[in-house]
Amino acid sequence: MRVLSTRSNALNAVLSAALLFLSALVPATISQEAEAATPTTSGIELGAASSFVVLAGTGITHLGTFDGLNYRSVARGSNGADFGSSPNAGFTGSETVSTIGTKYVGVDASGAEAQTAMTNAKTSLESAYDEAFGRTSDTVLPTKEIGGQTLTSGVYNRGDMQISGTLTLDAAMEPDAVFIFKSASTLVTMQNSKIILINGAQACNVFWQVGSSATLGGDSDFSGSILAHTSITAENGADINGQLLAKYGAVTLINNTFVNDSCVVTSVSSSPEDVPVIRGQAKTTVSWSAPSATGGSSITGYTARAYEEETGGTAVASCSTTNLTCEITGLSNGTTYYVGVTAANGMGESVESSPRVSVVPAAAPGAPTISSVTVGNQSLSAAFSAGSADSNSPITGYQYSLDDGSNWLDSSATSSPLLITGLTNGTSYDLKIRAQSDIGVGDPSDTFSKTPIAKPEDVDSSTISYVASGSSAQVRWTAPNANGAELISTVATAFSSEFGGTSIGTCSAITTATTCEILGLNNGTTYYVSLMARNSVGNSDPSDPRVLLQPGSASTTTMTMSTSSAQAGTSVSLSATVTDGATGTVNFTTDSVSISGCDAVAVSSNQAVCTTTALAAKTHAIQANYSGDVNYGSSATISQSLVILSVFTITYNANGGSGGIASATFTTGGTELVLPTLTKTSHSLDGWYGSSSLATKIGNAGDDYAPSSSRTLYAKWVEASAYATGDNTKIGSITTQDDVGNSTYFANAGTQIQVTYPPDALPDETVLDIYLLSDSDRANSLVPGDKSFVLNLAVDWLAADGTVPNTVERMPITVMVTNPAIKKGSRVYSLLGETVTDLGVALVDGSATVLITEVSEIVVVLTNPDAPTGVSATTTTNSATITFTAPVGNGGASVTTYVATASTGESCSSSGTSCTITGLSSSTGYTFTVRAINSIGTSIASLASSSVSTAESASSSSSSSSSSSGGSGGGGGGGGGGGGGAPVADPEEKELDDLDPEKELDDLDPDKELEEETGREFKPIAPSKPVKETGVIATEGGNGAQLVVERSETDEKMVIKGTGWELNIGAAKKDGTLKPLASDYAISAMDGEKVVLSGLGMAPNTWVDLYVFSDPVFVGTVETDAQGGFDADFDIPSGLSIGAHTLVLGTKNQAGEEVTVTMGLLVLASVVSSEKVNAGSFLGYVAVYALGHKGSTISWKIAGEWFKTKVTSRYQVFQRKTLDVGVDVKVDIYITAAGRDPVRKLSRQVRTR
Repeated sequence: MRVLSTRSNALNAVLSAALLFLSALVPATISQEAEAATPTTSGIELGAASSFVVLAGTGITHLGTFDGLNYRSVARGSNGADFGSSPNAGFTGSETVSTIGTKYVGVDASGAEAQTAMTNAKTSLESAYDEAFGRTSDTVLPTKEIGGQTLTSGVYNRGDMQISGTLTLDAAMEPDAVFIFKSASTLVTMQNSKIILINGAQACNVFWQVGSSATLGGDSDFSGSILAHTSITAENGADINGQLLAKYGAVTLINNTFVNDSCVVTSVSSSPEDVPVIRGQAKTTVSWSAPSATGGSSITGYTARAYEEETGGTAVASCSTTNLTCEITGLSNGTTYYVGVTAANGMGESVESSPRVSVVPAAAPGAPTISSVTVGNQSLSAAFSAGSADSNSPITGYQYSLDDGSNWLDSSATSSPLLITGLTNGTSYDLKIRAQSDIGVGDPSDTFSKTPIAKPEDVDSSTISYVASGSSAQVRWTAPNANGAELISTVATAFSSEFGGTSIGTCSAITTATTCEILGLNNGTTYYVSLMARNSVGNSDPSDPRVLLQPGSASTTTMTMSTSSAQAGTSVSLSATVTDGATGTVNFTTDSVSISGCDAVAVSSNQAVCTTTALAAKTHAIQANYSGDVNYGSSATISQSLVILSVFTITYNANGGSGGIASATFTTGGTELVLPTLTKTSHSLDGWYGSSSLATKIGNAGDDYAPSSSRTLYAKWVEASAYATGDNTKIGSITTQDDVGNSTYFANAGTQIQVTYPPDALPDETVLDIYLLSDSDRANSLVPGDKSFVLNLAVDWLAADGTVPNTVERMPITVMVTNPAIKKGSRVYSLLGETVTDLGVALVDGSATVLITEVSEIVVVLTNPDAPTGVSATTTTNSATITFTAPVGNGGASVTTYVATASTGESCSSSGTSCTITGLSSSTGYTFTVRAINSIGTSIASLASSSVSTAESASSSSSSSSSSSGGSGGGGGGGGGGGGGAPVADPEEKELDDLDPEKELDDLDPDKELEEETGREFKPIAPSKPVKETGVIATEGGNGAQLVVERSETDEKMVIKGTGWELNIGAAKKDGTLKPLASDYAISAMDGEKVVLSGLGMAPNTWVDLYVFSDPVFVGTVETDAQGGFDADFDIPSGLSIGAHTLVLGTKNQAGEEVTVTMGLLVLASVVSSEKVNAGSFLGYVAVYALGHKGSTISWKIAGEWFKTKVTSRYQVFQRKTLDVGVDVKVDIYITAAGRDPVRKLSRQVRTR
């Protein structure tokens, strides 16, 4: 270690000043890229200080925190990760720092070993600082900013230094390259700045000698060792690949990461090893093993090269990869190539693997030609001739596909023919074959479609039956599998014996018929019948075994039943009467299946009788089947219907109730059961349920019930009192007396409760119990909206007769709750079961008073504020000042912020009751809403202000005056003033923000050819119901039966109520006053007036859309807030014809179900416009609409992209530009009529939906 003499602070100061002076003399023409310094610069020896990541003189301060799991600063490194400070050994925040090294601070700095380590480290730091200070500069940097440059090794000098952006240090593949930066005063790196080391540069060889102090910006990446004269500060998140060494001052850290690694010696790697190749068609696949030595630097990639020479030469093709295999393409089949592989690391490319490996690419086999395909039993045989084959890669086998090439299987064939077995007869196969070699598979043959077939299967003897008659028998059977070919016939043969014997008679059935009659038989003689089927391939084998057949005289059979319906398990008598004199048996069947015990009933005196209880509950088709005898053939009756009824037993589990019945029976088809009514003290019966878990409700008490099985039903009770009070704190009781009122205080845990009831409000000797409840989770889950729980309590009572009555009408009980946590504006709710009732707000800090008429759980919460009121606005040319009144209720938490929002989306915020929105368009109408925010949440929007218009800009005013005085119009000019005959401005152009309709197109050349976009004719379909004159129809999830539709108390709005939500719809005049509803539930308005909408309880942060039909007009959309509330108004669209229309609103409820409202809209007066353009969005598309303008050209720009096309019909929509949902894009629309310049018709922001 080289030790230099320590310079005094005074000398350092003089030298620093001298460097500053010299730097000022450097010519201003020095290049931004500093001249490269000599690569032979030696490093700075840090000695005992090299193991320290932080070394200070007056202490270390760490401002991060330890969260019990993660340390906020971490240090590691192969060269050490010590922390130390001397002579001041203080380390504030040491416990928040994790290091693999040693902390020589605090009590850890007091030992002799620690003191020796610190003395040596500080001595080494002094020497290193002096050595760096004394180094001769190679380059004087022209400016203090050295970010944005790439510098090579050397010594760089500057009065002060700053790094913004990225500084790149390039070692030019010299692993020992050293970089020394000398700043006479300060070193500052900016936030997010970076130092990047490339081409072998190492942080251990980068040194920063700083004459005073260094500051590393937040989230910056720094490399090198800082040797600072005074102090060093690493701001929040700065990462240091090196060391922070301060001679005399402090080091300040905030959540930093340190890496202090030793220098490593690097070189190129050794060659890749084990290089096999696999040849292909005009290509080869090369593989290898990684080099045994990486040269101290990670392998960055490999290159495989193909040569035509075994050594030397130039590569004709190559491939590169970071994996251990790649494919060289572009080779010539039949040519011998020699392949070698090199590896690359940070120091360059290795020597090529040796020796090179030879490979000869070859062509894949050509397509074979199928000459014929022979079908067989579950097989196909293909005759073919082989295709072309490369002499370097002969054909080794064949594959086949049965699905036209989608899937391939290997065949054992090496030449024609190719046999495929195991197929399904009757199934068509699309056959292809292809050859394969060591190169791979070749092209496939053409497709042959064939179907394997075989002779029919044998007729199943168990399906053969017969019907005997005089001298003949009709044979019946089930057709066999034809095995892929159509059946031609089936032949039945009667033989004289069961085996062998003589053929006595035959009959045949053609195609798929399954019956034929054998004639010429002798009654009473036994025969044996066998069947044989035939198709185009051949005959099946005869059915085996033969089936006995006995002809006879025709017989008749009739049947009677003891009943046509019976309960399951009861006896039913079946009686069959056969031809007089006949013997044998009768088989009684149900649905062609023998009835157990009745399958072979002997005939006696022409009758067979069977009694059974074995019939299952259902409708049976009963038939009597006579067997026949030596004289009579068999016969059967027509089936008769017998209904067996199910009997179910229902058991009732009262779950503690009384007054019902234990069980009941039900017979299918009989009178339905009536679910019993029970009673239970202090409870009400919710209904009967199908399981003990009370998950599925069967019905209410008194409902009819037709069970489908025997089961137990369970009563579900709802406790009439507010809450099961056993697990909570009872703080007092009161017993009422006739004619006596009472007011009693109770207190517990900082809460006081005063309960006051008037005389005779409750029956005599009713016991009132007051509880403080512990179940805040339940209360929080039921109370709606944003909230912060304060407390909940229960006021419960039970009358002497065991009932829980309400108080006498107009005699409520007063409950006053006192607790310091209650604040003015806190909301109070009553919970009864799952029912939540809003009882009002606390009027003062510290207490809340409510009136109750039934047992209640009372919950006090802090919640979001009410909406502000009285919103109004005054405007200038481009701004509006909005004033309003604070909300009546602040939810119990002070309102901290108000946010005012314009109808076009601009906003401002304030802690007071006014704020100013800037950036508005001149000569434009706006309305404004305001929301209040406290620590709990945000209110719903206020009612919108009356519409106000910003003033005209100076240029617009001048233009308007010019037009008026001239008495002539032109697009977009103002009306009024001037002489007679001044034209009225197009109403569509009136709506154009502050745009001049005749303005030249921004960046569009009218003659430029734009991408053509084909539109589709847009024919909107009005709702099928209601018709415009019908009343309001509302649906929720496709169903409207449960919704409430009513007029408001003022008769100015329609109120629609659903599951937890409410909508209000009305119309407002231009001055903002609401208009009365029409008699048919419709709203009426005229051009310039508004539709007024508000709602609560819808899905949060979703869209509410409003349309008018039959004219296709999209009126507008508004987004609900986090509580599902909204408050908005929309202008009646210009151009609606006078008369009846249909207003359609669509949105979603909290469950995500679609909510629709359809009602009449009566337009009383309108400014008719025959031409219109608009832009909107649906399903992620931005759509441009055109009404009229037929024959014109429409050009539109969406998100900066232009499109153009012709308008070919009156209504047309052009869908263009798919974007993500929720994106705001600007849409500009121009119309170019024949022979005219383009006119800008619309410019608006569209949010994709």
